[in-house]
Amino acid sequence: MIKARIPAENPDANLKSYPQAYQNFSWAAVEASFLHPMEGGVNIVREAVDRWADDPETHNRPALVFEKGTSTTTFSYRQLKEISSRWAHLLQQQGFQPGDRFFILLPPCPEIYFAMLACARLGVVFCPVFASLGFDELAVRLSNARPRGMLTHPDLAERIPVDMAGSPKQVFLVRGPLPGRFAREVIIPESAVRMPEAFSPVLFPGGSPLYLNYTSGSTGPPKGILHA
Repeated sequence: MIKARIPAENPDANLKSYPQAYQNFSWAAVEASFLHPMEGGVNIVREAVDRWADDPETHNRPALVFEKGTSTTTFSYRQLKEISSRWAHLLQQQGFQPGDRFFILLPPCPEIYFAMLACARLGVVFCPVFASLGFDELAVRLSNARPRGMLTHPDLAERIPVDMAGSPKQVFLVRGPLPGRFAREVIIPESAVRMPEAFSPVLFPGGSPLYLNYTSGSTGPPKGILHA
């Protein structure tokens, strides 16, 4: 059972009462809170990260707090903007374009969020998959989605099929050593640090694809669900 650290009803929270927020919710009100109107195109990273990173009053506020064991790592809005911008530049340099698909095969770590934000900046459709997936389970999803690239850890690289339809053309690693199994392998933190720290989010119509999720496959083949 999960122990919640934040009470369900917290009078000091931004959301206040969830039941009331749920009853009064409207997308029009959400859009009205955006920094930029959606008519000219939207990018969730601009509204969720960059608007706070560009504001001197909020740029150093915690945006991501990652806990693992006894270790806690905190990233500010400004740090998330800079890191995800560098990663977006690297993806673009490696030939990724809006609409390409990108798998993320990692155990819980901050790099998952860096990758998702970088993909969203560029318009690359990202798909996080469980690190516990076996070879065959991963192969089914790869064959269906046919991603251009994948982010993973060297310890998990052997699970990625090499010679099959849908195998990623390029594999990015969160650290070395390189597995030497794929034609194109990149250690992304070492390469991204040399990239520019600013990457303006690409704007898209509101219904454009953002990310892909797969059902568990417990009652049949896993089904890909595309979210806008």
